[in-house]
Amino acid sequence: MVSNKLASALNEVGYNGDIKTENIENTIYEATKNKTRVVITGTEKRNEITTVILHVLQFHGIETDFITEENYSNAQLSTENDFVIIEAIPNEFFGNLHANIALITDIPNENSEIYSDFIAKITSGGVLVYNEENASLTNLAENSQNYFRKFPYKKPNISTKNDTIALETELGNISLNTQDLALVHQLEGARYICQQLGLLEEDFYEAVMNF
Repeated sequence: MVSNKLASALNEVGYNGDIKTENIENTIYEATKNKTRVVITGTEKRNEITTVILHVLQFHGIETDFITEENYSNAQLSTENDFVIIEAIPNEFFGNLHANIALITDIPNENSEIYSDFIAKITSGGVLVYNEENASLTNLAENSQNYFRKFPYKKPNISTKNDTIALETELGNISLNTQDLALVHQLEGARYICQQLGLLEEDFYEAVMNF
């Protein structure tokens, strides 16, 4: 069932077609095909990484559309914003979002086929940011016949002092307000996405310190 928020958001951008719940991804694509679709997916910390990216953009006053949470239940679309951040649930249809920019945090081996389809449907000349420490994911990215730019990432270097985790960067140590190591391990992916949206490295870290 399509949530009231998503239905209202689709109406906000003038989408008048049928909303098919079985393939809601195609509906989202049709409603946002004039925007840059930034799709965040994977099984590991997908929701949390999406939240980090939206926080960084908001921290720096960058307005963006978004469609997030399970079954795309939380959504805000406008006719003004160029970017839409989409948290995509991995399923047989999510490739129909035709991501312009995509982040995949990880994939389980048994779902490699649907991720292969998702990667194949990234728009030509688009961007794929992916966790290179996931062997199945790296294999799919490196062997894709689709044309897009690839930005592999891995766990950042960290240090811990007095129960505070800090990122070790060229700009110095960046203290974090989270104890969630699994999330910290995916932060490089979020940084690459934010850079694709025009933010400098120091902008990202400044916002993450306040997350």
